[in-house]
Parts: sequence; structure tokens; C-alpha cells
Amino acid sequence: MYGTAAGNTLEKRAAQDVELAPSAALDEERVGTQSFPLAKFLLATILLVGAIAVLSSSGTQQNAATLTKMDAVEIISSVPVSDSPGTDRKPREYVKYSADLFAHPKVQAAFDDVKRIAYQHVYDTCFGPENNMDAYINEKVMDNDLMFNDGMTVFNLDCRDAEANPLIAFIVILDKQGQIVNVHNPPNRAESVNMYSTDTVLFSCISKGGQWLWNWKTDATTKLPWTMDAHTLNYVAATGNFYGLDRGDKFSPSTAVGYSSDGDRIWEYENEGSHINFLSIDGDYAYLSLRSFSCLVKVDMRTNQVIETIGGLDSDFTITDITGEVSTEGGWSHQHKFQHLDDKYASLFDNHVNNEKSFIEDSNSHMRVLKIDSEAKTVSEVFAFDTGDKSRIYGGADVLPSGNVLGNSYPMVVEPAVEDRQYHVNVWEVNMATNEADWRLAFKGRNPVDPANLRDPYPHYFYDPENPDGRVPTGWNIYTADRAYPTVFALNLCSANGGRSLRFSPFNTVRTQEDAPGVAAVVLGGGEPVAQKAFLYQKAWLNRPEEIDVPAGAGATFTFWMNNQWDNQWAQEVNMAALETCPP
Repeated sequence: MYGTAAGNTLEKRAAQDVELAPSAALDEERVGTQSFPLAKFLLATILLVGAIAVLSSSGTQQNAATLTKMDAVEIISSVPVSDSPGTDRKPREYVKYSADLFAHPKVQAAFDDVKRIAYQHVYDTCFGPENNMDAYINEKVMDNDLMFNDGMTVFNLDCRDAEANPLIAFIVILDKQGQIVNVHNPPNRAESVNMYSTDTVLFSCISKGGQWLWNWKTDATTKLPWTMDAHTLNYVAATGNFYGLDRGDKFSPSTAVGYSSDGDRIWEYENEGSHINFLSIDGDYAYLSLRSFSCLVKVDMRTNQVIETIGGLDSDFTITDITGEVSTEGGWSHQHKFQHLDDKYASLFDNHVNNEKSFIEDSNSHMRVLKIDSEAKTVSEVFAFDTGDKSRIYGGADVLPSGNVLGNSYPMVVEPAVEDRQYHVNVWEVNMATNEADWRLAFKGRNPVDPANLRDPYPHYFYDPENPDGRVPTGWNIYTADRAYPTVFALNLCSANGGRSLRFSPFNTVRTQEDAPGVAAVVLGGGEPVAQKAFLYQKAWLNRPEEIDVPAGAGATFTFWMNNQWDNQWAQEVNMAALETCPP
């Protein structure tokens, strides 16, 4: 497995009908595998090496130095170790597992495939150090989620040079202990990565890399018959349609589109200057995350009418943040992955930068979950997690079956000598009840300016005046992360209706863009079902209990069985007499 081991409930203000935590009742020529202007990099490297002395190994604060020639190249000073925020963000009572991305044969083959003119540059910048992936797990509390049913985490992991040019990328699937399940080398780095089905990943690459399906079990790939922007791409199984964005100027798309599986354009909606970075679908409605305006808009795709806006200057809602402060704009700013979970909940990653892309009040980026009352026009923040990182771009906040929240962040400065701050990027799973990370996945890399230097602090970004985000990340990065399970499963089994019914919370293998069909059954002795129940899996893994009648002749013990549209069956022996009585 290319690695070694090293040794819920919501607050009462959350809804009671659909809960968040089940435990709570809720065009460029390819050089190598990626494209980059080599001559420009070499010139910038000369400038950077000449100025690298501003990065002090002593960890003391120094003034930032900015060089401008060809492009603006910014070198920043180290954050003093004593002032580093959150210098111990590991889970309580953690067990640490390490894995070596570079020991995987498919990763080695991808590096070997880099074109000769670029090989040394790509290899020096991106290959290593060994055992670069660390997973910190509080195994005592993770049996609700990651330790249950072998949850897998899926994302694009890509490496960029000192000018943020993409060099090499991988779609990675890791198990609960951070060990590699499978890996794929796409034609260019991907941003949007999510699950098309249990066995297949849907991803969208930058530039002319295209949009793809990758079956991680068979390694079969399929290129989709259209070109979209890389920020967001989602699939609606009921219609066979795909939804994403037209490619925008300067990395800032403003037109949402829909395509049939045959490649026919079926819908478009433009919101000029909005920088759409995520799109989620609910029937006839599209929910668009507008980064430039710090809001989520609900659009009727039949008429293109904006139905409501959450956050920003044009907000239709009164918003109460996690501290109780009330506003109409919301406490977030220039977010990523603002997504619709259902009619009562939404989530987002709050990058928390202003129009000048400076961090508001010098605060960190947060993962946030919101509760929405469309009738009262109110929004309440029910979860906010301080990542301890300042991430100008990227990130997500996905609610998991356990009620935990999955997201990712990256720091502005990498400090190799500080255990907690040595990583290029972090993936978090946060317990909503305790607001603490129960699982952390972290990735080490090299200093793109001085790859041999594994000691001194260095900036994890490059200042690009042509990019609307300004300071764009270098080194290894993750745009967003997703979760998948090999089978469906149920949580919160209990006895209902005086023992005549089994109540259960069903969860699909992957998150979907609409509620997905499922079936449950009571089976005796491995024979035919004596009771069946058709239901819908909640699309975003919110807790929505179902009940199935248990026939009088079923006896005290039987097999409870569930399935989904991809035949990812699951079964569990149930003793009704041993189950707790369901709450009212």
C-alpha cells in the first residue's frame, strides 16, 4: 500500500426533520504531462535565487521583497514560528499513517513519461520527499464514518513550479489511512473532481485538457464530447445531463451551461463578472456560487429568473453567523463551492478575502454550513471551522454521513521545520459536535524555488497580475476533495411503532445532484424478502430516516438489506429485541 503506520450531534437550533448529523438525530503545448513556459521560468528562477535570502531559517519576521520583471514575482518572509496560527492541528489521540506517493508505479511511470526537455525541471520540483502523505486519525471517534465501510477520499493532486505553471497532476483515491487505492495521470491538472458513480470519477481539466470519466477499478477512461471550464462539472443521472461552465477569460467564468450526454447544449445562463466557481442542481433549479459577489443564487433554468440570493450586497436573507452577529451580506467573502444540500441547508468554503484579495481582518479561511429558512428569509450559520490556513482560492465543505464535514485548505507559507506547518495542502474531516478535526490528511512537497532546501520557510504562492486571484498557489495543491464508499449503508437503526417497524438512515455510495433511487428489504434465512421498501437516498448525505415494516412472522432476528441503482448491495443482521426504541 506504499505506506506505513506510525503509531454527533448538532446544537438544538438545527432542524429535526432532516438532520445534518445522524448521530444527532444531522491552448498550450504539453511539456511533460503539463504545459509551462520554460524560458519564463528560468528567468524568474534567476531572480528568485538572487532574492531567496529574504527567507530566513531563523524563523524571525522580515520585510517582504517584491521583484518585478517580465512578470511580478513575489517572495515573502517567514511567519515566525511563535506566531504561526494553529501550530498543532492534529486530532486528539491520533494515530499517524504515512504513505509515499512517489513509490507508486503509476506515479513513477508518469514522471518517466515527462518530455526530455522538461524532465529534470519537473523531477527536481515535484518528485519527493519520500513518505510525503501523512494521515492523522482519531480512530476512537472515526468509526462513525471513515472507519465504517472503508470510506475513500478522492481529489486532484497537482504540482506547480515557482511561477505556478502546472507540471504534473494525479487523480488520487486514498483509503481511510491515507494509503493509495488507485491513481490516474490526467492530461492536465483537474479542478472539479467528483463521483459520477461508485466506480467512476468525473473530472474537468484546465486549458484544453478536457472533461473525463475514469473508472478507478478498471482504469478505463472516456473523454466527454464537449469543452467546459475546469471549475465545476456535475452530472444528473435522471436526465443524463452534465452541468458546468463555459471557459472564461482570465480564469473567471461567468456563463453556466448544460449539455446532454450526446454533446448537445441544452441550457445557458450568464451573470457577467460573477466568477462562478461551483454549480449544483436541484430539479429545474441551478444554484450558482458567485465568487466575485460572495453569494449563492438560485436560478430557474426554465426561465433563467433569479429566484433568491443568499449573501452579498443583493442578499434576500437576514444572516446570523456562528457568533450571533446579524447582517444581510453574510460573514463569508469570495467563497468556493457554495453548494445546495437541500432546501434547508447549504455549505461553502469561506476563503475570506476582499476585492483586493487581502484577508479580511487578517483572519483564516473557514469551512461553513448554513441553515436556510426561505419563508422567513433567514439564514443561520450552524457550523464554522477555522482551518488555521489562509487559502485565497480553492476549498470545499461537504457534509458526510456521520455529520462530519470534509474540506481542504492550504497555507500561505510552508515551514518545513515546524511539524504542523510543513505541508503544502491539508484535507480535513471535522466533527460538527466538537468543532475539532478527527481526521487530517496532509501533503509535503519541495520548495519550487530551491527544491533541495528542506529546512527554510518559503512562500506557497506566486503573484500573477493577470490572474484575478492575484497570488496563486505553487507546489502541490488540491482544488477540492470528495468522498465515496464501496457499498450503500444505513446508520441509526432503531425499533419503531412498538417493534413493528425498523427505522434506518440510508446513505448512498456517493453524493449525487438529485435524490437517487434505493430499495430496502427484510430477508429471512437468506431466502426471499418478506418486506420491501422503495425510497430515495438524500443527495447530499443529509440524515433522512426511512421506515420498513417488519412482518409479525419475521422473528426477532433477520437480515436487513439495501441496494442502489449501481447494485452496490449491503446487508446487516438485525435483532429487533436488541435495538433501542426510536426517539419520537
